[in-house]
Amino acid sequence: MPNKRLLELALTGLEVERERIQSEIAELKRQLGSKTQPIARGVESQDENSIVKKRQQMSASGRRKISLMMKRRWAERRKAQKISK
Repeated sequence: MPNKRLLELALTGLEVERERIQSEIAELKRQLGSKTQPIARGVESQDENSIVKKRQQMSASGRRKISLMMKRRWAERRKAQKISK
């Protein structure tokens, strides 16, 4: 098993590399402009890397279609279970 000092050095090196990569990503995003910025959910984020894209709202007709499809699927499943018994 590697000693603790070796693991600490490896961790430090990886953290430095992560910072370098994050700064390169930030520079590329800056060059691309604000069009590529993800949409926040409405809650302020403590960390700039934890921004989550906003989910689309489903229309009432979309919910109804899914509901009818699921009811049909479960009815077919119950019917198949009765036949197999």
